[in-house]
Amino acid sequence: MPEHSGFEPEKLPVQTGNVPDIDLNEIDGEPRFRDLDLADRLGFSRSRSIRQLIERNRVEIEAFGPLATQRGKSRGQEFMEYWLNEEQGLLVATLSDAERAPDVRHMLIKVFVAWRRGHLAGTDSVDFTDYRAAREHRLQFAQNLKMAALIGLKGSEAAIAANQATARATGFDTLAAMGVKHLVAPQNDALVVPSDIGQELGISAQQVNHLLEAHGLQESKRTRKGRSFWVPTKKGEQHGGTMVVVQRAHDVTGSARQLKWPSSIVSVVRGLMIGEPA
Repeated sequence: MPEHSGFEPEKLPVQTGNVPDIDLNEIDGEPRFRDLDLADRLGFSRSRSIRQLIERNRVEIEAFGPLATQRGKSRGQEFMEYWLNEEQGLLVATLSDAERAPDVRHMLIKVFVAWRRGHLAGTDSVDFTDYRAAREHRLQFAQNLKMAALIGLKGSEAAIAANQATARATGFDTLAAMGVKHLVAPQNDALVVPSDIGQELGISAQQVNHLLEAHGLQESKRTRKGRSFWVPTKKGEQHGGTMVVVQRAHDVTGSARQLKWPSSIVSVVRGLMIGEPA
């Protein structure tokens, strides 16, 4: 990890005089400071404490802009270093509930006001390529996650698909960056329709639909044109029932939504045929 040298800001008075000013570095034209410097001013004894605080509140903190991050390694252990802007630093200080937090907030305001007024000379500019790349990765992942939802993927299945697409496009493994080393992937269970189920069990598709409806796994709805179609109930969703987009027969431009089931539903319907509860 490269060294990031800060500049010496003009020393400004604080309310108590107990909190030294913090060094700023320019990252893409914006003044930021390192998380460990804030931890030191707040009186944190362990560096990871402030990083855990930032990670727990990342969504709220990033309401004030993307976090600039840099990976590093110390004693064989990888870590993520955060560089905060003014608003992010003030929020983290507030969230810390540290005894020194009021003095630290006052110091941050003084230092950033001095920077805006041009009173702080010798500012170093940091080439923070990781920051720009991380922002691109997040945007790519968010776009892929939306696409996964559009094609009906949910939960861990959507996260895995979005992560794989992001990794192929950018080479960045989002889940690994989050510290998620193991994520249980859903079973790639083939989806079937009532005719498939009936063929397996020796009954008609109509009988399959009747059993699924009678036992509260699906219910009938109608389109605006009066066509009936099946949708899963909450109980049916628990058994894997899901609506998928399919191409209409003899219509290459048209599509419709159809209820499909994982192949494991066959054993459920078999049980329904002999009176077992779903």
